[in-house]
Amino acid sequence: MKLGSSNKAAGLHGKVMKSSPVWKEYMEYTKISREDFIEDDWEELSVYTELLAECCQEYYGLEERPIGTDREIELESFIGSYKFDSGNGIVIKYNKDKLSEKDFSDIARKIAEWGAMLGSPFLKALLKICSPLTGEYEIALAYSDLLRRYTETALSEYVPPIIEKRRYIAPIPLGKILVPNTISLMSTGQMQCVSQRVRANVVSLPWLLLIRFHSEMVRELASLEKTFERDGELPSIQPTRAIYRNKAYHRSFLASEFQQKLLALAYEIDFRSSDILEKIRKQASTSPSIFDTIVLWEAFIGRRTLLSKVIDDLMAGYALKPVCKLYELWCLRTVLKVLKELLGEYNAPNRLPGCFVFQLMEGKVEVLYNIPPKESMIVKKLRHRGLGVSAGRRPDFTISFTVPSGRKVTIVSDAKYRLREGIGDDDLFRFFWYMVDYAEFSGEDRLEGLFFHVSNSGDIYQKVEREKPKIAIHLVSLKPENIFKAEEVLKEFFSGVIEYCKH
Repeated sequence: MKLGSSNKAAGLHGKVMKSSPVWKEYMEYTKISREDFIEDDWEELSVYTELLAECCQEYYGLEERPIGTDREIELESFIGSYKFDSGNGIVIKYNKDKLSEKDFSDIARKIAEWGAMLGSPFLKALLKICSPLTGEYEIALAYSDLLRRYTETALSEYVPPIIEKRRYIAPIPLGKILVPNTISLMSTGQMQCVSQRVRANVVSLPWLLLIRFHSEMVRELASLEKTFERDGELPSIQPTRAIYRNKAYHRSFLASEFQQKLLALAYEIDFRSSDILEKIRKQASTSPSIFDTIVLWEAFIGRRTLLSKVIDDLMAGYALKPVCKLYELWCLRTVLKVLKELLGEYNAPNRLPGCFVFQLMEGKVEVLYNIPPKESMIVKKLRHRGLGVSAGRRPDFTISFTVPSGRKVTIVSDAKYRLREGIGDDDLFRFFWYMVDYAEFSGEDRLEGLFFHVSNSGDIYQKVEREKPKIAIHLVSLKPENIFKAEEVLKEFFSGVIEYCKH
């Protein structure tokens, strides 16, 4: 952990001058002590921690929720950066013993690509899980940040004015005389001059597009403000401050009397028209930032995803992220990818938690994410005898194979962002109960489960078994660096389940 100097320092002539902002670095799962912070920063961090804990409970019942006391805060697996109102901040880094830098960036990229491929509603739901406090709002803030950057650059670039030529026919010249046109007119008996006046019009289409874009962003961010207020979020934390700050910038851009006069005109122009956008490109041929603004505008009006910004948001963004959920979603995507190679395309839900369905000629396969399936046969029998069984929680996802004959196999799966040595007996015991609660028998009247972890050992596969009832847990080290070996293990496992269902 890096500690900085005091928040204030005495300057010359008795003045008090603020020191440079202090950023403190921590590792995930580290306890954060009150002694390391000024009072205002600690109070803000306490509020933020409380909100994160509430969101974790509300959205997905995360086991590793942030917790805080008067003296210490534990953010568990939350990583990223957070800037306080004072200008100071904290950086929480992921453990490179679990994931290398390449692994972590690959996980973020694959999740972003997956969400973008399945469409905007799914991506928004996915972002809500990855970032329980800001979620889909980060996309709007990404547009806003990029527009701010492009505008500042455009203001320093040369955008040529429109050269307008207007022709006049009058008894006296009103500009440069067009001799051939005037002679032609006089030859018909009309004693008038044909003249032309040239003037530069600074009200260009690129400028009007900027005005329109900033106005649209004010509306977008104002809507986000209302959402945060309705959700009971507080303006004293970083994500909401980012919304207020960006909205103030866009309003400031529109505040001048000149811009206000042009606002109505900016809304009269159809900036969705490809012809209009092509004219803007020609008019702004000397301004690369205007070209970038056009691309950003087309993505904004089409509600398309800026893939690079989504990747950045997953890795850092405007709020801390639970890396355990990023890993869990990446494991889910990997399971779906392997099943897709074996079974074909699947139908994805618009929202998460949800159910992914492979519809087959001979039955179907369902992958339920954060949704508990119906109780298994063994649980029903135990309940019938008055022996209730419940772990009180649900597994990360379950995979159910169903065939027309009625035979059904349900595999319970859990993803733990831990090294193999960090997985204790309590974790396996809880997973046993998940299987008893929700699994359906595979071959030889056995319950089976998949348990993913991030171990660095060369042996990526291990099986743990117990009797009465027969339970087999398949522990698989699943991470980008060993993805090809892990996928082969999963293919072999799922192929065996599919074959059992067919007979």
